[in-house]
Amino acid sequence: MRQKHLKSKHPKKRARTRVSGQLLNLVGEQVRKIRLALVPFVTQEDLAGRLANEGFENLTRVIINRIEAGKRTVLDIELVALAKALRVSVQRLFTNRS
Repeated sequence: MRQKHLKSKHPKKRARTRVSGQLLNLVGEQVRKIRLALVPFVTQEDLAGRLANEGFENLTRVIINRIEAGKRTVLDIELVALAKALRVSVQRLFTNRS
């Protein structure tokens, strides 16, 4: 007799990613500035594609939008991937120059 694979009643809890009125990352604004300063400019969808090619399929256009808006935290490994996809250093993501 074959058993059905049942989903857990208690899916994994997601980490809290929103604090009312506070930025949740320091790099979102710079990611947007750098992305739009590239020639030709890179869309959020393009950036998501570059990240997917590096193995970060979870960083979708929607997630990139949330990062740029400061509504999502960014892991250190994601910072490295973002910098690589934008062809800049990680340090550049923390500066205010574009």
